[in-house]
Amino acid sequence: MLAKNLGAVDEKRSQVFVPLHKAQFRAAKHRHIAPLGVQVIHRCVKQLHVYALALLDLIIDDGHDALLGLFAGGGPFQADIPAGDLIRFRQQGAVRCQNTQLMAPGRLGIRRPAGRGVLSEEEAVSAAAEIGYPVLVRPSYVLGGRAMQIVAEESALRTYLQTAVEINTEQPVLVDKYIGGKELEVDAVCDGTDVFVPGIMEHVEKTGIHSGDSISVYPTFSVSDKVKETILDYTVKLGLGIGIVGLYNIQFIVDAEENVYVIEVNPRSSRTVPFISKSSGCSMADIGTLVMLGVSLKEQGIHEVYHKERRKWYVKAPVFSFSKLNGMDVYLSPEMKSTGEAIGYDDKLTRALYKALQSSGMNVANYGTIFVTIADKDKAEALPLIRRFYNLGFNIEGTSGTAEYLRSHGIRTRTRESDIEDSLRRGHVNYVINTRELDTLDETSNGYKIRRCAAENNVTVFTALDTVGVLLDVLEEITLCISTIDSE
Repeated sequence: MLAKNLGAVDEKRSQVFVPLHKAQFRAAKHRHIAPLGVQVIHRCVKQLHVYALALLDLIIDDGHDALLGLFAGGGPFQADIPAGDLIRFRQQGAVRCQNTQLMAPGRLGIRRPAGRGVLSEEEAVSAAAEIGYPVLVRPSYVLGGRAMQIVAEESALRTYLQTAVEINTEQPVLVDKYIGGKELEVDAVCDGTDVFVPGIMEHVEKTGIHSGDSISVYPTFSVSDKVKETILDYTVKLGLGIGIVGLYNIQFIVDAEENVYVIEVNPRSSRTVPFISKSSGCSMADIGTLVMLGVSLKEQGIHEVYHKERRKWYVKAPVFSFSKLNGMDVYLSPEMKSTGEAIGYDDKLTRALYKALQSSGMNVANYGTIFVTIADKDKAEALPLIRRFYNLGFNIEGTSGTAEYLRSHGIRTRTRESDIEDSLRRGHVNYVINTRELDTLDETSNGYKIRRCAAENNVTVFTALDTVGVLLDVLEEITLCISTIDSE
């Protein structure tokens, strides 16, 4: 154990000093510092200082048996560790300091979306044109998808680069091809020789929404055995190829042709570790820690790569706090916005979904009114979903364009425009379904105002049609449908 007491903040230089306390460090049999985390306010702190030399002297003097350490800078912070300290660490063999670059995908036979790191606006525009729109753009080092965005054209890319991020030789921006498809992820453990995967999780929402904001299901519910075999193959190759010893997380895209792409590899524990541990029955924290301390997977009695899947369904649903975060757009995107999560499980998937959604704080109403405003590109996909609400007996309301489209396809729809916000405040609407074009980011738009008004009045908002689909599965499970006596 290691105390992480925050020292004084120098307001002029915006720095934080973190002292390491020797007495508490000496008391631990195994000194495990991974990571040395300090929560600080981004606006106030520019630099993080760690007294690494004091720790180094302790390591050398004590001659202890194990140290698991990590010193790194992420986001807006850089750990300020003198070069001499790092040289001494290397010489003593106490900490292996290296920047591991992911091997070329071609060498491992692994697909990844086309992408480039760029150092200027013009270079970014050129890269996007070469890769092909839409593209996913983000700072090179981010947590929680911070400042990550999907852009569909050059003007939107230029706006993003001029307003959302700083781009220069020290802060490159990554431009990757955006591939639509299913998103899956794994948490795994590698001991340098073998790899263990307790389970594969599948997201309900398609790519484009941060994994922390997606509904995650274990075991997978819609992918083939061929896809799962490819995911396991990639997981083993990456764990051994990178040289990971401990926990790591990988996120994948599966396109319509069942091609599997790796979109992210995190050589660390992930937020999904508690979920997959509970769901699979494998204590990943214990397994990973023992591996880091030198106990191999085989020595722990683990001989298979993939753990036997459970027969029950386990669902992790995100928890949002939009009503407490004034001004935040509730539209789900590659930037993470959830503040928690809830788990539901059952022998039946729809029941597990229902439990997870209820536990996350969603008001799962099986009657009432829905308000819909759908982007042109999504109208065809949304139509059968709205019809299912209609068949359940819901009243349908929408903006003029959406209402006209639904009426033309036989769904009775009431048009609402200027009075929709008043209707939301009065509690007349149970669900809002809103999608937008990729580049519609204006906070003065009607869609933004409707979403914010709904969030402030605790009305459930859906911005991903995939989530609407699973909600309907649940509602159809718990609701008696309405039909005429002479219907077929």
